[in-house]
Amino acid sequence: MKTQNQSHESLTVNRRQFIKSSSLLAASAAAVSFPSILHGQAKQPFNAVIIGVGGRGGGAGKDFLEAAKIAGVEAKVVAVADAFPGQANRGKTEFGLPADKCFSGFDSHIKALQVPGVNYAILAAPPGFRAPHFKACIEAGKNVFME
Repeated sequence: MKTQNQSHESLTVNRRQFIKSSSLLAASAAAVSFPSILHGQAKQPFNAVIIGVGGRGGGAGKDFLEAAKIAGVEAKVVAVADAFPGQANRGKTEFGLPADKCFSGFDSHIKALQVPGVNYAILAAPPGFRAPHFKACIEAGKNVFME
């Protein structure tokens, strides 16, 4: 016999599952619901940099690529940045980037934003770093996604 707590725990959804599912659902719904908007879309691809390539950054990058695919727009991750070299190297395995597009160090976000063609930044570093990262993105004239 299940207790009330056991039953309740099986119904809980963690924050990451909720955000991932709801973001993908929203992008899919927008793509299906507004084909006229997508028809008039610009032909410029989304060339994104991910700043903060830990678990959340890697997941956000994959969600970004999946949402673009569903919406029928061209998108790719062209660079990653993280304070830690081990995390930055995930850009090679998760997004197929060459080593010279995987930046590490506390100024790595600046280097990544300078990659030619970058027009979009996904900020997924810990919250304490997001203000200076956001400022750098705006100063560089990039569009930003930030949780």
